[in-house]
Amino acid sequence: MEVQEPMAAYGTADIQELRQQAIRLVEESQDEDELRMCISLMQHEPMPCCFSEEELDEEIRLSEASGYATDEEVRHMYEQWGIAL
Repeated sequence: MEVQEPMAAYGTADIQELRQQAIRLVEESQDEDELRMCISLMQHEPMPCCFSEEELDEEIRLSEASGYATDEEVRHMYEQWGIAL
């Protein structure tokens, strides 16, 4: 007897629930900027570049060598996104 994968798609119920939740949130929103942001997020392009393992290791090394962000730098970044800390 040959074993086959089930025909049902994995995670379909989870994806459908997420779609329904997104639709509900969009239908409830009256904020034009918020809706434009939703559209923008859903139409994003995939990451424009990829690294070889060696390039990624070098990027990680450079990032770690650059140090930590100060509280003020973090606060400034959040403020740019419209989030107050």
